[in-house]
Amino acid sequence: MLLKACACGGMPIQDGRTAMVAGVCGQTRLPVCPCPVCHRLYARLDGGFLPLDNPLKFRIALP
Repeated sequence: MLLKACACGGMPIQDGRTAMVAGVCGQTRLPVCPCPVCHRLYARLDGGFLPLDNPLKFRIALP
């Protein structure tokens, strides 16, 4: 499920990291966007933000 903003009301911003998410966009690296309010991690997709809440499903690469 894609979100338009964080559940806390904050707007996630891109920080230069990328994530590979299993089952999403093949081997494409997606931009990681943490919420500045609650610090939850999201992957940026064309339609919104995908919560990165299960560490077994994604890998984050530093910039």
